[in-house]
Amino acid sequence: MLADATLETQGGRNVEETYLYKGHALISQGNVTGAAEAYREALRANANFYPAQIALDSIGG
Repeated sequence: MLADATLETQGGRNVEETYLYKGHALISQGNVTGAAEAYREALRANANFYPAQIALDSIGG
Protein backbone atom coordinates (compact mmCIF):
# COMPACT_ATOMS: atom_id res chain seq x y z
CA MET A 1 0.00 0.00 0.00
CA LEU A 2 1.36 3.41 -0.96
CA ALA A 3 0.46 4.86 2.45
CA ASP A 4 2.67 2.27 4.15
CA ALA A 5 5.62 3.21 1.93
CA THR A 6 5.13 6.87 2.82
CA LEU A 7 4.81 6.06 6.51
CA GLU A 8 8.22 4.37 6.43
CA THR A 9 9.81 7.80 6.02
CA GLN A 10 10.30 10.24 8.87
CA GLY A 11 8.33 12.90 7.04
CA GLY A 12 5.46 10.54 6.33
CA ARG A 13 5.06 9.59 9.98
CA ASN A 14 4.56 13.24 10.85
CA VAL A 15 1.81 13.93 8.31
CA GLU A 16 -1.66 13.21 9.61
CA GLU A 17 -3.15 13.07 6.12
CA THR A 18 -1.10 9.96 5.34
CA TYR A 19 -2.83 8.08 8.16
CA LEU A 20 -6.20 9.38 7.02
CA TYR A 21 -5.65 8.07 3.48
CA LYS A 22 -4.40 4.76 4.85
CA GLY A 23 -7.60 4.50 6.90
CA HIS A 24 -9.70 5.21 3.82
CA ALA A 25 -7.85 2.52 1.86
CA LEU A 26 -8.34 0.01 4.67
CA ILE A 27 -12.06 0.78 4.83
CA SER A 28 -12.33 0.11 1.11
CA GLN A 29 -10.75 -3.31 1.78
CA GLY A 30 -13.21 -4.03 4.59
CA ASN A 31 -10.61 -3.67 7.35
CA VAL A 32 -12.52 -1.55 9.86
CA THR A 33 -10.18 -2.33 12.75
CA GLY A 34 -7.11 -1.29 10.79
CA ALA A 35 -8.85 1.84 9.56
CA ALA A 36 -9.79 2.85 13.09
CA GLU A 37 -6.17 2.49 14.17
CA ALA A 38 -4.99 4.57 11.21
CA TYR A 39 -7.48 7.32 12.07
CA ARG A 40 -6.30 7.24 15.70
CA GLU A 41 -2.70 7.60 14.48
CA ALA A 42 -3.74 10.65 12.48
CA LEU A 43 -5.21 12.13 15.65
CA ARG A 44 -2.02 11.34 17.58
CA ALA A 45 -0.08 13.26 14.94
CA ASN A 46 -2.52 16.17 15.16
CA ALA A 47 -5.26 16.12 17.78
CA ASN A 48 -7.09 18.91 15.92
CA PHE A 49 -7.28 17.07 12.59
CA TYR A 50 -11.06 16.90 12.39
CA PRO A 51 -11.28 14.81 9.16
CA ALA A 52 -9.75 11.87 11.06
CA GLN A 53 -12.15 12.35 13.94
CA ILE A 54 -15.12 12.45 11.58
CA ALA A 55 -13.90 9.30 9.82
CA LEU A 56 -13.35 7.53 13.14
CA ASP A 57 -16.79 8.55 14.40
CA SER A 58 -18.38 7.33 11.15
CA ILE A 59 -17.13 3.78 11.76
CA GLY A 60 -18.00 3.79 15.44
CA GLY A 61 -14.39 3.88 16.55
